[in-house]
Amino acid sequence: MKINKCIFIIVFLYLIGLSNGVYSINRWFKISPGIRFAGIAKDIASREPDNNTTTRFDFGLGFNFDIQLEKHVGIDIDILYVRKGSNVGSSGSITLHYLSIPMLFKIWYPRRKLAFVIGPVHNFLLGANGYLVSPNIDLNKSTTNIYDIGIAFGVSYVIKEYKNGMRLIGDFRFEIGLINVYNQYRPELFNRTSPYLAIGLNF
Repeated sequence: MKINKCIFIIVFLYLIGLSNGVYSINRWFKISPGIRFAGIAKDIASREPDNNTTTRFDFGLGFNFDIQLEKHVGIDIDILYVRKGSNVGSSGSITLHYLSIPMLFKIWYPRRKLAFVIGPVHNFLLGANGYLVSPNIDLNKSTTNIYDIGIAFGVSYVIKEYKNGMRLIGDFRFEIGLINVYNQYRPELFNRTSPYLAIGLNF
């Protein structure tokens, strides 16, 4: 219930931002909504050689809030659909579908072009499918943890600023998963380091 209430509040603020361009309380505090399109290299490869898994490029999309608290300090909150996965052998695959909510602390470098970000990433499982040889089991919602938390760090860069106030932004960061994919097997079964590369607009 608390999670649903939090998401409702975030979506409400997002709609306010879309209708007003920027939701601003004082000189520095403002909320700028935006959209993100991500090409993501999600490495959830099994550490068991028998599985013969390799990383594949996947994708994500959604919207975000760039919340500026002070001149050089802010918070970046994303609400994304993210697909993670890897190839298994010559024909199989593992696919995980998540509602991903990164909540990142942001420090802007002078002139507000480059920002360093760090913070938790909350992932809620929407669906899962695949198969592993070792252990010999199907990957589905009943065998997968429905919640995954990770730590992300990286940079955000303003590629271009437009006269109407819009900004073209590129994001690059790494996410380190802290919870195993399976809910019944040892944590070291998967390598959970995930590069994330996205581009989007803030209004």
